[in-house]
Amino acid sequence: MKKFMRYAIVTTAAAVALTACGDETAEEAQENNDENGAELEEDGNGDEDEDPEAEGEPDEELDEEELEEMEDMMESQEPPEADLDDIPDVVAEVNGEEIHKEEFEEIYEFYMMQMMGQFDPEDEEAQEEMKEAVAQELVSQELLMQEFEERGYEVDEDEVEAELEERKEAQQMQMGGEDLSEEQEEQMREDIEVSLKLDEFLDDEGIEADVSDEDVQQMIDQQLPEGEEIEEEEQEMIEEQIRQQLEQQQESEEIQAVVNELEQDADVEIHI
Repeated sequence: MKKFMRYAIVTTAAAVALTACGDETAEEAQENNDENGAELEEDGNGDEDEDPEAEGEPDEELDEEELEEMEDMMESQEPPEADLDDIPDVVAEVNGEEIHKEEFEEIYEFYMMQMMGQFDPEDEEAQEEMKEAVAQELVSQELLMQEFEERGYEVDEDEVEAELEERKEAQQMQMGGEDLSEEQEEQMREDIEVSLKLDEFLDDEGIEADVSDEDVQQMIDQQLPEGEEIEEEEQEMIEEQIRQQLEQQQESEEIQAVVNELEQDADVEIHI
């Protein structure tokens, strides 16, 4: 089950480190965007007295340029190739339970996708920080899985089946009616089981996010460009997204605090 639970449980150890990895790259990207925007503005303000009859040719050339830009953008959406040759077959051991390279590779690539555009794969220091963060994330998740087992958490099969059917229907709609493979369905089932156990863990620990309207508005003000106004409908959607983000962050921080205590009493070896 632990193979699939990493997408159901998010702790803060990796999130903090990965954010640090991406900060510098994100700032550089923003600077480049600002420079490009300034250049485009200059180009757009020039040549005001050009012959209107000559506008046809530049339009055709512009269409080709736009097409090339779109192709470049689509290529940039592909995650950078990860260099994981130096990762050992056994990444870590938690109370005698091994975490293997295959598990590491999957979550590493998952985070690479999440950080696309904010992570420079050529930055060796950032790569090392990311590898360490992912290894620690896997250790944290294994500690939680062992704690779930120690507490004897069990799930209601009827509840699992009901949730599974809902998720399958939603997934099939996204896939144009195509049925899930047995492996995909099994992954989904195990993810649901872990999610239900996590809910029980949160209840037992009394972990419940408390995000105020002021917290949400403060985050929106920080992210929204100065002077920009948004429609009421869009405002409500953004508020809901920010609230969920802050709630998850609060829960993750409290989960990580419990994990830190578990790790103090655990036998943990990380081989990266």
